[in-house]
Amino acid sequence: MKAKKIKQKDNLGSAVLAIIVFVGFIIGLLYFGISTQIKLAKSISVEELLDGRSVEDNGVNGTVNHESVEFLELEHRLNYIIPTGTDHYYLIFNEDGSRCIAYKGSGKWNREFDDVTGFTDSTVKIKGTVKKMPSEVKTYYNQAISKLNAEGFYFDAEPYYIDSSDGLKSIVQIITALAIIGVVIIGFCIIKFNINNTFLKRFGMFLLILLLVCVIYLFFKR
Repeated sequence: MKAKKIKQKDNLGSAVLAIIVFVGFIIGLLYFGISTQIKLAKSISVEELLDGRSVEDNGVNGTVNHESVEFLELEHRLNYIIPTGTDHYYLIFNEDGSRCIAYKGSGKWNREFDDVTGFTDSTVKIKGTVKKMPSEVKTYYNQAISKLNAEGFYFDAEPYYIDSSDGLKSIVQIITALAIIGVVIIGFCIIKFNINNTFLKRFGMFLLILLLVCVIYLFFKR
C-alpha cells in the first residue's frame, strides 16, 4: 500500500509579520525613549520658553521662583473605577508676569511655594517637554486665565504646557526595550542550546519581573 503524500503549507507569512511587528515595537520604544532624552539634553531655559520660544516638542530645563497657581487636579481612572494616577496642572510666569505657561507636575511640587504669596525663597526645578494642551485641560486653563484677568492680571497665555513626566517615561521605554531583547536572547540560548545555568535563569527571571513592572507603568501612566 502506497502512502499518501500530503503537502503541508507552513504559515511563513504570519511568522514574518509577527517578527516585523515585534521588532518594530522594540524600535519604537527605543526611538521615543532616546529622542525624548535628546530633547531634554538640548533643553532651553524656562525664561527662554516664556520669552517666546514655546515651540512644541522643545525640551525645557530650568528653575522658577515666581508665582505658581494650581488650576487643575486631573484624576485618571481605568474604566472609571480603578484610580491610575493624578496629574496636577499649574500656571508659571516669567519674571515680569507678562507671559505664562501651564506645567504638569506632581502634587508636592506646589508645596515649595508659600500658600499666601505664591512665591518661594528658593528656586524650584522644572524639567520636561513642551506639548500642545489637551482639550480637557484647555477648558480649565482658559477659565483660570479669565479669572486672573478679572482680578486685574493681564498676560499672554501660551497654548502649550510643560510635561514633567516625559523624562522618567522615556527612561522606562528604553529599559523596557532592552529588557525584551534580554529576555528573548536568554530564552533562545536556554532552549536552543539547552543551557542549564542558574545565574542565567535567575537573570532572565529578573528581566521578566522588570519588564512586567515597566509595562504596567507605561500602561497606566498617561
